[in-house]
Amino acid sequence: MRTGTPESFLKIINETDNKGLFAFAKLDNPRNFMLDTDIDKRCDFDRPLALRGFHKMTDDGVCNCGLPDVPSTRSGAHFDLDALSCLFVAIDAAPAGLICYFEFIEDEDFYLTQRGNTYTRTLQEQFRYLLEWKYAHEHLGNNEEIAITAKEMCDILDIPLTIQEWILSEVPNEKVNRYLEGKTNALERTEEPIPDLTEEFKQWLFDLANIAKPFGAHK
Repeated sequence: MRTGTPESFLKIINETDNKGLFAFAKLDNPRNFMLDTDIDKRCDFDRPLALRGFHKMTDDGVCNCGLPDVPSTRSGAHFDLDALSCLFVAIDAAPAGLICYFEFIEDEDFYLTQRGNTYTRTLQEQFRYLLEWKYAHEHLGNNEEIAITAKEMCDILDIPLTIQEWILSEVPNEKVNRYLEGKTNALERTEEPIPDLTEEFKQWLFDLANIAKPFGAHK
């Protein structure tokens, strides 16, 4: 299947889930996070809304993920766009955020296990991760931007209750819950089997992917 098509986002476990990463990120005005001195601006720099990650330098000179490196002003993460071989909008939850599909030129496991990221290998894992951050905001008092964005995205997407119940009962715990369990390897992908998408979930995702707006189309 051609990369970047709705069908290609519906990964088949143990067949097509070993390449590419999904991640959710916030939509924001580029002038809120990109420097006017940036040499290589994105094509949507002058659009009202553009994508950015959740990495930010704190007052003590350390990123909020714990790394001493300064995150890219273009990506809001610890990589620049030239580290990617492809980048597509997979699921549109504007005006709160997007779920995007990334393929990295180098080792993707490095990015998958990087603190402060929202990467997963499949969409079923990505939605489990979103629901965990939403729960952290609504029930655990977490007011980080990542948790608020996840809650807003889930509300906008209006995930059917039957799909939510399947995710929470069948998809293994993601990074938030594994961290709360005290697992020292919470950032690594679980070794528990990931279930294939149900037909209901697959069709719902396919319909969303078909109507997702491309970069630069968000106002």
